[in-house]
Amino acid sequence: MSPRSPSGAHARAKGGRTWFVLAVLALVGCSNQRIDPPSVATTTTEPEDAIPGTIAYLGTDGNVFLMAPDGSGQRPLTSDAQPPHTTSAGFRYYEALAWAPGSNQLAFVGISGDEGGIQRSQILVADQQTEALTWFEHPEELPFYLYWSPDGQRLTFLASNARQADLSVWLIDGQGEASLLDRGQPYYWAWSADGRSLLAHAGGSAAASPVEARVTRFDEVPGDGRPLALRPLSFQAPAFAPEGQRALVAASVVGGDSGLLLLDPEGRPLERVAQVGRTVAFAWAPSGSWAAFVEQSHILDARFGELMLLDLTTAGSARLVPSGLESVAAFFWSPVDDRLLAIVPVLAPHEDNPLVSYARQGVAWRLRLYLIEPPQGQPVLLTEIEPTDDFLSLLPFYDQYQRSSRLWSPDGRWMVLPIVDQRGDRWIARLAIGETFELVRLVKGDLAFWSFD
Repeated sequence: MSPRSPSGAHARAKGGRTWFVLAVLALVGCSNQRIDPPSVATTTTEPEDAIPGTIAYLGTDGNVFLMAPDGSGQRPLTSDAQPPHTTSAGFRYYEALAWAPGSNQLAFVGISGDEGGIQRSQILVADQQTEALTWFEHPEELPFYLYWSPDGQRLTFLASNARQADLSVWLIDGQGEASLLDRGQPYYWAWSADGRSLLAHAGGSAAASPVEARVTRFDEVPGDGRPLALRPLSFQAPAFAPEGQRALVAASVVGGDSGLLLLDPEGRPLERVAQVGRTVAFAWAPSGSWAAFVEQSHILDARFGELMLLDLTTAGSARLVPSGLESVAAFFWSPVDDRLLAIVPVLAPHEDNPLVSYARQGVAWRLRLYLIEPPQGQPVLLTEIEPTDDFLSLLPFYDQYQRSSRLWSPDGRWMVLPIVDQRGDRWIARLAIGETFELVRLVKGDLAFWSFD
C-alpha cells in the first residue's frame, strides 16, 4: 500500500474522500443520467435468533470500542482520543482496526503527538476481557495497516518512516517479538491459508517501475523472500486460494502469457485465467471455485470498472461470467458462501443531502450495495448509503483490506456498514441479508469491522 499523511485519521479519510469524489465526478462526465435513491427501510426491530461474532468500531469521539452485533455490551478499549489541532496539549488518535482469526483479539494503532509532530506510535492488542497491551512501539516507524495470519497467532503490519522512501513490512511472532520482513513502495501482500507463506507485490507495475517492481514469495514466515520470474502488471494485492498454495497475480512472463495468472505452489504460472490490460483488483470466493475481478474502465482514471466472475471449477479452462454491474468501486466476498457484495457509486439530487455535496456540480453522491450469487444470479440491490469518510478511505485499497478485515458477519447473514444519515450524523449500522434487507442503526461511529468468529 502507499503511505498516507501521518497527520491523523481525519487527514487520511479526507484523502480517501477526495479520490472517490474525483472518480464520481468522472462518472458525471460520462453520463447525464441522475439516479434517484431507492426507498430503504430503516428499523430498530431486532431478530430473534442470535447473531454471531463481535463488532469493533471507531466512535465519533475517536476511541475504539467493542460491542455485540445487536449494539449492546459496548466496551471502550480506549478513552483518551484527542483529535489533531483541537488543543495545544497534543493529540491522540486510533486507527487500523484488525481482528485476529480464531480468537477475540483486536489489534489497532495508537498515534500521539503535539505541534512538533508525531511523538509516539504503538500497536495495541485487547479483547473483551483484557485491557489494551502494547505489542509494538518504535520511535520512527509509523504503522498504518495490520494483517493477522490465518491462525491469529502472528501479526504483520505496514509502516512508513520519515527517514525512508520505502514502506517497511514487519512481523510480530507468537512470542511478541517484532522483526523486519521486507521493504518496498508501494507494498501489498497475502497470507496463504495455512499461514506458512506470504506472497508480496512491491514497486507497482513493471511498466512504470522496471527496477523496483517485483512479486516475491516467502515460503516460510519468517524467512527470506524468493523473487518470482514475473513482471507485475498494474494491480495491488495478490491473492492466495482459500485452500492450498495456488495464487492469483496480474503479471507477464517473459516469452509467455500476460494477464491474470494462476500460479502453482512454487509460484510458476499454471494458466492465464483472464486477459487484462488496465489496473485490476481480484479475490477468490470461499469455495475456491470462483474468483472475481474489476478491471479499470478505459473511461475513468480510477479503479472503477465492470465486475467479472471467473468460473475456476475446471482446471485449465477458466470461464468468464459478466456480473451485469459496471462502475464497480469495490467488492467483498461472503466468508461462508460464494456470493459477494458489490459497491457502485451513484448520484442523487443535491437537495436530498445538502450536508455532503458539491454545489458547483449540484449533486451529492452515495454508494449502492448489490448482492451477486454466481453463476447466473442477477445483481440484487440491497440498499443505498452515504458512507463515512473513514469507510471511503479504505475503498481505494479494498483488494488488500478484504484479505484482512470483515464487513460480513461470520455466518454471512449480516453486514456492518459505517453510514451518514440525512442530518449528517455518523452511524455504525447493521444490514440483514436474507429474504429482507433491513438497515439498523446501532451506535454512532466512523468505521467498523466484524470479528472472524
